[in-house]
Amino acid sequence: WNVLGHCFWKKGDSQLALNCFRNSIEIRSDSPAAVLSRKDALCAMSMVLRRTGSTAAEMIRNTAESVRVAKTALAIDTTDGRCWCTSARLPFPCLL
Repeated sequence: WNVLGHCFWKKGDSQLALNCFRNSIEIRSDSPAAVLSRKDALCAMSMVLRRTGSTAAEMIRNTAESVRVAKTALAIDTTDGRCWCTSARLPFPCLL
């Protein structure tokens, strides 16, 4: 699901990308591969959400959801550098 989500995102279809990432997150397994996939999907979903919205209200709502999703990804693994970025010299989770 994650690979397909990234393909849709790269093609500019944020809605289909979000659907794929949501499908990945819903896979319920505690295997290391599933946990890694869930974390990657959450991080990607956070990034897509920050770039979607056609109105100011929708963008604000999506940004708030992006932060919530990013915090969930970080709760899985706080040491994964891919879930962090530097913006204005302050760390923010998955907000690229």
